[in-house]
Amino acid sequence: MPTTLTETPPQSLETGPWTVASAPEGWDWLPGYGLYEQTDAAARLNLIYTWDQLGEAADLMAYVERQKEALATLVSDITTLGAEAVKAAGYDQSLHLGLVLNRDSPEEVWQEQLYLRLGDTIGILTASGPAAQRDRLRAALRLGLKVASFSQD
Repeated sequence: MPTTLTETPPQSLETGPWTVASAPEGWDWLPGYGLYEQTDAAARLNLIYTWDQLGEAADLMAYVERQKEALATLVSDITTLGAEAVKAAGYDQSLHLGLVLNRDSPEEVWQEQLYLRLGDTIGILTASGPAAQRDRLRAALRLGLKVASFSQD
């Protein structure tokens, strides 16, 4: 992940259906992608905003399973910590997913992902960081959702 900003830091982020109006205290912009925590790089948490289309998947769970299969072609080891439907007002479906990538290796990364479906559009918010920060990922995910809006407008 980049650790430096452009010469003129953005004041907001608009990426597809996501809008982040401001960076919360203690966080800074990862231009074009999301936010990163202003702390030592080895302990840094990141919030990444992405989106996709439901495509051929029957529902959100099928979409997430397809995404995990695609990720498995890029990462040597994926441990799923659980996937559960969650209630998020205003969305057709929402799902929380926990992952560990490359467990017990120097490249180990913990992730919590929130998938939000509006019609055929999927908004994905990913909180990621090192194992030492795994207990803070859920709070980072909530913060990431609090400062953002996801809509089809």
